[in-house]
Amino acid sequence: MCSLPRGFEPQAPEDLGQRSLAELREMLKRQERLLRNELQRITIADPDEPCSEENTRTEKLKGLRSGTQKKPHYMDVLDMRAKNPLPPSRRFKTNVLPAQQNDSSSPQQRRGSPVPSEERRRKERQHLDDITAARLLPLHHMPAQLLSMEESLALQEQQKQSYEEMQARLAAQKLAEKLNIKMQSYNPEGDTSRKYREVRDEEDNQSSDGEF
Repeated sequence: MCSLPRGFEPQAPEDLGQRSLAELREMLKRQERLLRNELQRITIADPDEPCSEENTRTEKLKGLRSGTQKKPHYMDVLDMRAKNPLPPSRRFKTNVLPAQQNDSSSPQQRRGSPVPSEERRRKERQHLDDITAARLLPLHHMPAQLLSMEESLALQEQQKQSYEEMQARLAAQKLAEKLNIKMQSYNPEGDTSRKYREVRDEEDNQSSDGEF
């Protein structure tokens, strides 16, 4: 026995009598909409006609569900990587050609034979020559010396005095530039005194020669 769709259940006469006219009209409109929807779902198919596209799609989905589920792609990738692992990547070294990386000895070999300090310095210097064109100036100062307390105090006082003299000289130069004062040599006698002295020197020389 088939059951009626929801909304089409028969109403008791006493229930219909208790409802108002507006409620009855609303109920009829609702049942009409439900009936229209149900009729739209009903399709009449000829037995000689082939199955519709929707039925074919439903059958395909049922077949896929009943069949074996396909393995995800990421599982295939993980299995392939586990069977064929990648080789470990070499550490990148700056300013080194690939040929030098291949020819360089392994860390185990370097650890086995200790490199002398002179050889290590030469390699470091060569490495600096390869990576930069800058050169350090040669050092001309003396090596560090151990001084006594008295010598250290004397050097500090000398350095302080020279620093104060330099500061005073710079202050005087700035003040002269600010006041527009020109520093010139002072010669109160002028050129006449210098010429007179030169003449006197020549006369003295001539008189001394005449006496001899």
